Amino acid sequence: MLDGGAGGAGDTGGANTSSTGGTTATGSVGAALVINEIHYDPKASGDDSGEWVELYNLSTEGIELAGYSLRDNGSNEHVIQGSHVVPPGGFFVLGRTDETSTNGGAPIDYAYGDDFLLANGGDSVVLVTQDGALVDTVSYGAMAPWPAALAGTSIELDTPTSDNSDPANWQHAVLSFGLGDHGTPGMPNGGTLGGFTVDAAVTPWHDTELKASLHFAPLDPLETHVLQVLASAKKSLRLAFFNVRIAAVKNILEERVKAGVDVHVVLDKKQQDLAYNTMYEELGMVGVPVTLVDNVSAIDATMHDKFTVVDGTIVLTGSANFSDTALNVSDEDLITIESADLAARYTAEFDELVLKGATKSPAYPSNAVIKAWMGPEDSLLSKIEGALDGAKTSIVLAMFQLNTPNIVDALIAAKKRGVTVVVVLDQVQCDAAGATADETLAAAGIPVVKADNQGGMYAEMHSKFAVIDHHLLFMGSSNWTNLGMFYNDENLVIVDNAILASRAEGKFADLLTAYKAPPAASLGLTTGAQTVELTVKNVTLEAGVTVRIKGEPGGPFDPPLALDATTATVKLEAGKRFTYNYEIVQGATLLSTESQSHAFTVPYAPGPFVVNDVFIP
Repeated sequence: MLDGGAGGAGDTGGANTSSTGGTTATGSVGAALVINEIHYDPKASGDDSGEWVELYNLSTEGIELAGYSLRDNGSNEHVIQGSHVVPPGGFFVLGRTDETSTNGGAPIDYAYGDDFLLANGGDSVVLVTQDGALVDTVSYGAMAPWPAALAGTSIELDTPTSDNSDPANWQHAVLSFGLGDHGTPGMPNGGTLGGFTVDAAVTPWHDTELKASLHFAPLDPLETHVLQVLASAKKSLRLAFFNVRIAAVKNILEERVKAGVDVHVVLDKKQQDLAYNTMYEELGMVGVPVTLVDNVSAIDATMHDKFTVVDGTIVLTGSANFSDTALNVSDEDLITIESADLAARYTAEFDELVLKGATKSPAYPSNAVIKAWMGPEDSLLSKIEGALDGAKTSIVLAMFQLNTPNIVDALIAAKKRGVTVVVVLDQVQCDAAGATADETLAAAGIPVVKADNQGGMYAEMHSKFAVIDHHLLFMGSSNWTNLGMFYNDENLVIVDNAILASRAEGKFADLLTAYKAPPAASLGLTTGAQTVELTVKNVTLEAGVTVRIKGEPGGPFDPPLALDATTATVKLEAGKRFTYNYEIVQGATLLSTESQSHAFTVPYAPGPFVVNDVFIP
């Protein structure tokens, strides 16, 4: 909003004005006119029909829009034709089409057609008079500090008098309109959803008590998750990565530095010495401090870590470097955990990388649910080998590279004592000169699935995780190789948690499907219908109001299944991935539906499985 835009009746920011019959004449600046709501990513209709922008008139006089232009900072522009008055203290909605049967049911006051488009990743909305005087402008984003992109949900000002250039004053709409999208076109912003309340304090962790979640590329939106977490930093950011190649990460780090956040990045020197890797220079040019680490403990040793610490409380780690291929195409895994203790351990490791030190991590109590270890100083091999030796029922392993003899021997020993062992390895790595682990395992009767990711030129089956006995999860940056165990700078997180383990085993089932593995039963895995308990954690219902789960056509939640209060216990087929969302109804009336879907792959493992969700209005 321009300075003066929130002024009193008739305030035009100092421009020359005239009025006739209570209507501000065409040609006046009319700074009391506010861009109040933007629906840039409709879901109930296509972008070509469902986009709209809402104006609000703060003054006590009507404002004539004839000749005004709606434009962005690029080439889009539409000149408003004919007489259209925004009433005093009233709303005016401009949209792609006024046909409610195709635009999602939005009440459009003026249709501008295809001259003006709203980009889903962020754009500018500019309103000027016929004389070219700026009335109001908003440059919105699609991630923090702006409300994150949410299909089917508009962004709206908390109040028309707020500064609409400040992202903090914008929020997602919660009320529904028309055919189910969320927004308040032509109505006051805000409002509460009748019949139920949503507790905004409940965050969407897969395990809400542990405050941890897993995401797996390419089926989960890894890039969106990473960028949102990075953008949420208020105090500090520490990133230690083998490689960073995605411009969006650089842009957020630059923005966070400008916002006063303490940012520091560690990168592997050998990677940055390659001509095509320029992130070291690019980050330096925008004021982001970077330390290069040159691991010379062996010829091919690297600083191979892949972890982020946010505000000293949140840790992200896993197999994924921050590149477009890793976050969107390759098979990758990422764990996000909110834990001050865990963050302190990773921060200590970051500081050691910067100072070129190596101190063993403090010991954990035996009952610790989460344990993080740093390589090579913490002897990662002993942690892995000990857990494999203790396996009682099953081991599933997805690993980009595997060549450590002790690990291969431990897998074979587990197979011999009756443990079900199934391994997924990257096809290209298996075919590399000198690679024999796949052949050794197969000769011992262990099923080995060779994964050839064809998603792109550089796509890989790059995951590095294992699940033992359906509850012990191993993740981190390290391949289970001699370099990874003894020389590289690496990290390994071990989580004893059945909820997260089931998510990882679900990803393993996705890998078996994607790479055309033999039938799961022939691999010794559990098949058939398994019990799954789904719970919506953040909704309180009033009498007569019901939550139901709605899935894909022909799936288990078609037609929608009513929950018992906020929980449903169902039988779902092992190995199947289900995408679904929640609806809240009162009788036959739809009160609210989510604009963001959830997904769960039922593992080839014995249930029951617990799925924690939050309702996203």
